Amino acid sequence: MAPHALHDTLDKLVPWVAFAYGCIMIFVLNQPALLRLAETRLPEPHRTRFFSHLPLAWVCLFAGGIWILQDLWT
Repeated sequence: MAPHALHDTLDKLVPWVAFAYGCIMIFVLNQPALLRLAETRLPEPHRTRFFSHLPLAWVCLFAGGIWILQDLWT
């Protein structure tokens, strides 16, 4: 695979991965049943790290979405 082909492939995939991560994490972190499950089954250090992903999820959702729209525009 030529270097430019790899660059083009990554340029098409990375925004979708970021957008999907944002969608999934926001969905999971806003479901009361899943939050109760996390609070009962995850130990404290892991639970804190898990809940701290919400701001990153919002950033990935918006950045990935804007990046996807920019790719569609060009």
